[in-house]
Amino acid sequence: MTIKIFDLCCANGHVFEGWFSSVEDFESQNDKKLIACPICSDTRIERRPSPSRIGRSSEKSTDKEPRLEALRERFEAIMAQVREAAVKAEDVGEGFAHEAREIQAGRAPERNIRGRCTAREALELVEEGISVLPIPESSGKTLN
Repeated sequence: MTIKIFDLCCANGHVFEGWFSSVEDFESQNDKKLIACPICSDTRIERRPSPSRIGRSSEKSTDKEPRLEALRERFEAIMAQVREAAVKAEDVGEGFAHEAREIQAGRAPERNIRGRCTAREALELVEEGISVLPIPESSGKTLN
């Protein structure tokens, strides 16, 4: 199965990436408002121009499968690191935003935490200079 990776943008200007099986798959999901900005949850999404392929210009189009496999391997390696970090982090549940601010202010011990917060809270944390890695709920189920 071929995966199409599109650069997307919400009406608020947040740019993010989406993976789809086809252009039609993207259009169908977008028409049904199934695609939401991971930062602000806006469902007014449009495609942005993006590179047509990944790799050096000297590579021939017949080399697509090895490149796709390399991308899959990189993705799996990154997800393994995310899973490992999630397992080691303390689960603070719904108090994630509050606890992240407490750590940043030095009122709580510095440590890696995980938990839940709204897209707006995650955006506010980033604006405050607090590093967060938003993971959509559906993706979070694969972390355990």
